[in-house]
Amino acid sequence: MVVSLELDTMEHIRHTFNAYFGIAQIKFTQGLMCAISAGMLIYAACVEMLAGDFVMDTTLLRSPVWKQTVALMSLLIGAAAMAVIG
Repeated sequence: MVVSLELDTMEHIRHTFNAYFGIAQIKFTQGLMCAISAGMLIYAACVEMLAGDFVMDTTLLRSPVWKQTVALMSLLIGAAAMAVIG
């Protein structure tokens, strides 16, 4: 009973969505959601890489302040260069 109710509800939602929006809008929405999801995954991967280099690396934490500053400035210059290029 519950499964048929869920299938009926999904079919009703699908029919209503298809009737109200066109196929092009559905494909656009699907592509937009995929792009947002991919962007979030890329952001999470970049944060994980940076955390591994700057937070969890004991070598960098024990190094002098000037080396830490050079590492951070290199990161910022690289990010700025990618923003200008892309």
